[in-house]
This record gives sequence, structure tokens and C-alpha cells, in this order.
Amino acid sequence: MVDEESIKKAQKECKSPTDYGIDLRKGLVWQVALLDEKYYDFIETTYLVPELITLKYFDSNFLEFFSKGPWYFVPIVWIPVLIFFLYNALSNGIYLISMPVYIVIGMLQWMLVEYMLHKYVFHMRTNSFYWNYVHFMLHGYHHICPLDPLRLTFPPVPAISMAFFVYSVLSMVFSFGTVMAILSGTVMGYMMYDCGHYIMHHSAALNWFGYFKSMKRHHLYHHYKNEQSNFGISSMLFDVVFDSFDTDFLTGKNRE
Repeated sequence: MVDEESIKKAQKECKSPTDYGIDLRKGLVWQVALLDEKYYDFIETTYLVPELITLKYFDSNFLEFFSKGPWYFVPIVWIPVLIFFLYNALSNGIYLISMPVYIVIGMLQWMLVEYMLHKYVFHMRTNSFYWNYVHFMLHGYHHICPLDPLRLTFPPVPAISMAFFVYSVLSMVFSFGTVMAILSGTVMGYMMYDCGHYIMHHSAALNWFGYFKSMKRHHLYHHYKNEQSNFGISSMLFDVVFDSFDTDFLTGKNRE
């Protein structure tokens, strides 16, 4: 079971960035990318204490600005997009009574995309400068500094780029109205994922709700006990489907 005591134990057992020659006063991405084959060892064995929750990706202030995404950017950016998708779906042949079906399809689509990204992209093994650079920005930083409030959600620019890619793929198969209806559910799923991820790391409120409490423990187990399991953030569904569901977090067993 992942609790405060086991998290503190995991933190104490981790190495310091200075063990790898990393200077926390400078931009991290370039330094970490130069670790080459030591990169993944750095990601797996380093944890930054809560007092150091916001560190620099880049020495350039311009690049640094676009690398951050406060949680409230998610509803500010995506609620208008969601309204736009819903309006266009209903204006292009989709009946209101059938919208819940498309929304469920869109949410399931997001859960699958979220799972695949987390498992196969965010946890890919890298050992070269270029791929270390990419991986650290995508997800490596989150595993050494999971409490950074400015990098727990996707910044708007990469999120919008991903949405455009999904739109392009769906448009090759479905009509415009159907695409808008499915994307309505996809955006809902994405907002639940990103805001939920922030809350999992920064709110004790989830401890009072059964399903959300389980999802929080499911995710923290991934961080502090077994990084090769429990890849779902908003749902455990695809961890069960693809056999990456570690039930130890439910039974109270701890991996050594």
C-alpha cells in the first residue's frame, strides 16, 4: 500500500541529482540529455524533495515560459473548445439523444490514447542525447519531481497539436458531425485526466472518495513502487485489458 510513510521511505532511498553531476541552478534538459546511457538510471533513482518543486527546464526564459502549464489552463483553454465541438456536432446531423454514446466513445478513445502514451512513449528506454532530451521533457522530469505544480498538465501548445492530430485521423474515417461528437468526449476525457492528475499529486480531498481514492493510490504506486505497472491515470480499464495492472496497491503488499 502506498501511504505517506512508504513515500518518505522511497524518497530517502533515492539518489541526489548531484550524484550525476547535475546542477539544479541551471536548465536541466540539456544536462540530463548528456547523461547518455546513465539517463534512465537517473530517472529511476532520483527524487527531488518537496521543497524543490519548481526547477528550470531551460536557461532561456522564452523557452521556459512555454514549458509550463498551470492546471487552470486546462479548463480555460478546453471548455470553449468542448462547447465548439458540441455545437458543431449538433449542427451537423448528430441528434442530442445520441450524444451520450459518442461522448462515451470519445472518452474511451482518450483513455486508450492516454494509456498507450504513458506506457510506450513516456516510459520508453532511451540512451542517446536526442531521445533523452525528448523523453525528459515529456515525462522524465515528472518522475524525479512529481510535485511540480507547473508541469503536471500538458502545456496548451503540445496539447492542441495532439488534438489536431486526432482530428486529422478521425476525419479520414468519419463525417464532420461524427468527428465533432467523438472529439467532445475525447476533450472531456482529457480534461478529467489532466485535472485529475494534478489533484492526485496535490490534494488530500481524494482520500474521501472511494473510486478517486483508489485511482490516487493506483497512480502513486506507479511512482513509488513499480514504474512498469499502473499506467492509467483516469481509469484502470486498460491496465486490466493489457495486463499491466499491479494489484499490490489494493492488497497492501509492497514490492521490494
